[in-house]
Amino acid sequence: MHQGPITAATGTVVWTGRSGTSYRLTPVAPANLHVTEDAIFLITALTADGELVVWSGTAQSLIGDPSSRALFRAAMPRAHCAYRMPSPLDVTERETMLWDLESTLAPRTRHAA
Repeated sequence: MHQGPITAATGTVVWTGRSGTSYRLTPVAPANLHVTEDAIFLITALTADGELVVWSGTAQSLIGDPSSRALFRAAMPRAHCAYRMPSPLDVTERETMLWDLESTLAPRTRHAA
């Protein structure tokens, strides 16, 4: 269901961006998703290749960007999971993080047979 192991102490998931940067995300049930400006949010869907980010953004993305709003609306009915993490105050850093996480797949995890 989630990318990487969930850290028991924090309840976070490690997600790797396109650049190779690791991010600690907190899982949120899609039904309980409340998008705010102080956090970055991801919505994932299950595909044949695994768990895929189908929307990433903030409240400002939904308010100010009609294409992001349309992607959000399309993503919600097929949402497998949602994640949140604190958003940096710097706009450039926030946009870079959103780009880095966009359309990324959860890496396959190994399980003992």
